[in-house]
Order: sequence, then C-alpha cells, then structure tokens
Amino acid sequence: MENNYEIFKELKPNENVIISNYQGYDLVDLLRLLNGYYLEYRNRLSFNNKVSIGCEIEYENPLKEELAPVKDDEVEIRPGWLLVEDGTLDNGGEIVSPIFYNNSSSWKDLKETCELLDGNVTINDNCGGHVHIGAHFMGDNPRTWNNFLRLWSSYENVIYRFAFGEFLNARSNLYRYATPIANEIDTYFSKIQKQYGRYVNFDNIMPFKEYEFQKSLSTRKYHGINLCHVLDYNQLEKNNTIEFRAANGTISHIIWQNLINLYINLMRYSKSDNFDLDTVLRRKNDKVIKYLKPYDFTNLYIDQAIELADLIFNKNIDKIYFLRQYLKDSEKSFHYELVKSQKFTV
Repeated sequence: MENNYEIFKELKPNENVIISNYQGYDLVDLLRLLNGYYLEYRNRLSFNNKVSIGCEIEYENPLKEELAPVKDDEVEIRPGWLLVEDGTLDNGGEIVSPIFYNNSSSWKDLKETCELLDGNVTINDNCGGHVHIGAHFMGDNPRTWNNFLRLWSSYENVIYRFAFGEFLNARSNLYRYATPIANEIDTYFSKIQKQYGRYVNFDNIMPFKEYEFQKSLSTRKYHGINLCHVLDYNQLEKNNTIEFRAANGTISHIIWQNLINLYINLMRYSKSDNFDLDTVLRRKNDKVIKYLKPYDFTNLYIDQAIELADLIFNKNIDKIYFLRQYLKDSEKSFHYELVKSQKFTV
C-alpha cells in the first residue's frame, strides 16, 4: 500500500505529535491522509509484553466437520483454542483463546485462527467480540481504578464506535449483552461524593470495597466492561480479568489487535502519573457529551476521538490505528442490521 507511507511524513510512527493542535485546513488534510491509510498486521504492539490477554470470538453457523469433528461442550480447533457453546447465538459458537501476550508468536497464532475461521463462519448482529485483560496489570492503587472508570465514562461513545470494528453500527443485541456503563459510573461517583462530602479524595477510595459500587457495577456481567471477574489486584490468575464486551464480532486479526491495543492503553494510561483528570472531567461535562443517547454511538465526534488518542497513546502509529478504525469511511448507519464500512484493513 503505497499511500500508507504518505501519512508517516506528517506523523512519524514512533514520535508523539499532539493531534489536538491541528486546526482548519491542517486538520482536514490530516483526516484526508488518515482516510487513505489501510491498517496492517503488526508483529508486536507498543504496550508491555507482560500483560495477559484472552479473546472470545463469537460466530454463527456451525463449523465444518473437519474443523470441529467432536460434538462436545469443548472442542480444540487449534492448540489451546477452544470451541465452546454459547446460548446467546442461534446456531453458532464461541472460540476461546488461550492466555497470550504481546509477542510475535501470539499474534501469529491469533492471525492463523482468524484465517481458519474466514470463509467457514458468519459474523452477524448476534455476534460480539470479547477481550479479557489481566486485572493484575492495574494493581491495587485506588486512584488507578477511579481514573479508569472516569476515562471510560467520558469517552464511552468514542470507544463504542471504534469497537464496531469494520461495521458502521452496533449489533442488534449490544444493549442486552454489552450495555453502556457510563451512566452507572457517574451515579456511583455522585453517590460516593454525597456520602463522603464535596471534597472527597477518590485517591483513597477503592471502588470495589464500596457498597454502592458492588450494587450497581461489579456484580453485573452484561456491561461494555465486565468487572465481575476482578478477583485480586496484584495476582496473575486465569480468571482475574477485566472483560471488554463492547465490540461487534469480527474475524479480522488486524481489528482484534487494534481492539486489544485500545483496551490495554486505556488501562495503562489510568496508571500514569500524568493522567489528566481535569481534561477527562471537562470532557464529561461537555453539554454535547453529557446528554448523549445510545444511538449517538454511531455519530462521529472527531475532536473527542483525537483528544482521547492524544491522552492515552505515546506513539503516532497507535493514534493512526485508533483514529482510522474510529473514523472508518466517515459514514454512519442507523440500520437495525449491521452495515459494513468501506474496507480499511490490508
């Protein structure tokens, strides 16, 4: 893809340009360059290679007999990759990955699994794409967890459109199995502030130990982020994860990489000493964002998306990948069934 290198003249991959500073024709030209960029498979991403990852690929239509010859509750279709039943699907299943890490062999494994499924399964608006990230990566600092909740709440609409993947809209059962959580997060913070007073220091309050948090957030699975599996703040355990459920189903290994990269960088930034709480809260109080309705996840909020990219990513290459998938072809769809965007992956 010759055009892929055009944008690198403006945004050198390993540098960190603040894209929010672009205005007028400069911004228009940058968006033009982004629109001509096609996402490519990467052997390694920019985040810590000790972060544990898992994914669940939902699909419709049964796999061919040669791919899943054993009719059982679990079938290994590739070493470590299990086909399991999923009651939310009509006639499909879910492929569950082994725990993997940010290295070339793991990404190759993911790529080969997606290629195996390509042409053998259907992705429709029943299907979701779930990512599990080891909760131990976040640690036991209350500030980190509160930052994470605030960040998600302020940019949830951007995250969801990005998580539509190659589609312009949400799957039909998204609001049943991956309910947006921003309102519940906001209610939690309001109740804690009321309980402890206006000047409460959230750096000293671990949300998981608060009754209101347990009641409204961490005991419900079917949110865009599922916190039910957070067992221990410091231990690497198979089931000690944050589960991200917002994404539409996909068998594109490039989109899976991009989803994982976003989620981990949201977590990484929440741990940062440079976390910009003022900007995050100011965005949350933006009148346009404050009164979003669910269908607004389909709309484009370019300034907000660029702001999020500048906050959480340290390299231009990650910003390019994030914004390209968020923008797609700059179209939107309010159809009930999934509508594909123009192709933006190699």
